[in-house]
Amino acid sequence: MRTLLRRTALAAAILLIVAAAAAWLAVATAPGLRWTVGLAQRLAGGTLTVGAVQGRALDAFVLERLRYAGSDGTVVEARRLVLRIRLDELPQHRLHIEMARAEGLRVRLPPAAVPATGSVRLPTALPLDLLVDSLGVDGLKLVQGVRGGADEPVIASDRAGLAGRWIGDRIEIARLDLALAGTGALTATARGRMRADRIEVAALKIAGPGEVQASGTYGVGAVPTDLRLQWSRLQWPLNRPDAWLSGATGQGRLRGR
Repeated sequence: MRTLLRRTALAAAILLIVAAAAAWLAVATAPGLRWTVGLAQRLAGGTLTVGAVQGRALDAFVLERLRYAGSDGTVVEARRLVLRIRLDELPQHRLHIEMARAEGLRVRLPPAAVPATGSVRLPTALPLDLLVDSLGVDGLKLVQGVRGGADEPVIASDRAGLAGRWIGDRIEIARLDLALAGTGALTATARGRMRADRIEVAALKIAGPGEVQASGTYGVGAVPTDLRLQWSRLQWPLNRPDAWLSGATGQGRLRGR
């Protein structure tokens, strides 16, 4: 019996050593990262492709010619993506992105469905808590798919930046930067909570050609929207030296569905 126990303990120890060595190779070496990305592509069943991988998971690593195509029609493409992730926080169900830099990022949203009355449901949380210390994008395009037609542009920005977190049902955007053709440079901050039928906006501030602040409830489906608004230094047309309206200040309330 003692011999059997010793052999069992030895086999378990060997398995643990092999597993630890494999995990170390996967995160601490460049071949390990390439193997891990290749495994992810195989498990994704063709929905994920990566043209090239550089670096190792413990440091900043590079993914080139990245493409994800979801079954719902969502498509995410990036010419180049540099990432640095806190791997030690993954066991805490937390994805902590210390740094991300993307070049040529294009996101296609699926064609909008026509939901039944009252059936709209927002995500109240992510599978993992998300923290983003610094995200930068050179060349951002966000488009909306159209059934039987060409994609419609939603956002096109030469540069974009983001820092924020989504912990449980709480969202905090510490900073969002965009450079849009129609508005020029925009900066936004926000705090709120996600509910299945509404977003509880604690504070939203957008600054650019003027400033807008909002708080209240943004409803979806059967829940009405009720937002308190304040604005200052607004002009129209936006980002135009010949604006016929400038320096507008006021407040109001947005209600309805």
